[in-house]
Amino acid sequence: MRADVKHFKCTIEDRIATVALDRPERKNPLTFESYAELRDWFRDLAYADDVDAVVFASNGGNFSSGGDVHDIIGPLTKMSMKELLAFTRMTGDLVKAMVNCGKPIIAWSIEAALESGCFDRVIVSTDDLEIAKVARTHGAEVPFVRPAELSDDYTPTVPVVAHAIRWSEENLGAVEAACCIYATAPFCQADDLREGWRMLGECGADYVFPVVRYGSPIQRALRITTEAHLQMFEPEHDASRSQDLEPAYHDAGQWYWGTRAAWLEGRPIFSSASRPLVLPAHRVQDIDTLEDWARAELMFRALAGQ
Repeated sequence: MRADVKHFKCTIEDRIATVALDRPERKNPLTFESYAELRDWFRDLAYADDVDAVVFASNGGNFSSGGDVHDIIGPLTKMSMKELLAFTRMTGDLVKAMVNCGKPIIAWSIEAALESGCFDRVIVSTDDLEIAKVARTHGAEVPFVRPAELSDDYTPTVPVVAHAIRWSEENLGAVEAACCIYATAPFCQADDLREGWRMLGECGADYVFPVVRYGSPIQRALRITTEAHLQMFEPEHDASRSQDLEPAYHDAGQWYWGTRAAWLEGRPIFSSASRPLVLPAHRVQDIDTLEDWARAELMFRALAGQ
């Protein structure tokens, strides 16, 4: 993480960054430049691997006197509405960058669930004590430890949710429906969860989950043979135009609303009894590999900068 900043002081030692505004002779007022540089610095901090905490320090006996009377307050009185909105957006972007930096990936899923207002309880199923601690910190409940037989890398989603439902009904009360939100779903949004819940209640499906359209026609997909040659999966579409082929969709890997009966009876999620919520491609990135993670970071930065 860079410490060579111009409009505030920054030192990094033992994975702790200490930040202080640097105009002590005027009680460290903020300027347009310091706002912008702090915003960019905190955006970068979200992807830094050498800083675990940030301390805001005083300088000359003061933290900050607020916006500089001459460099901010005066100019603001002469700005057009468009310019005032741009300044308000910049200050809001700084707060957003500070809130978002360094957040554990599971926190995004938990916060989307809480924000949606769809749930009586937001429960994290895990066998990992550290994950449990993080989940509780961000507002979820972890009332049980997931059994070892449901905690390997090959356990499907349905048995894990069914276990959580059974435990909840034995200890907390009846369950009408449940939504499984993956821990690695930073693009999960509260509005989508609300829409999924609405659809589940209205369409009579076993499950509702988000899908996204493939970027290219799957009918013209290629395989690489053991001899490193190329073959079409469907050679009959060699001359087909992309725009003439039926669109195909894949699971967005974010969440799955399901009825109590569907989960407990082990009904398959990918079936004609499920309904899709189609999401735009720029809000979908399944995270299974390091390459997926890198792409998700780039997408997240782009969305955060909007």
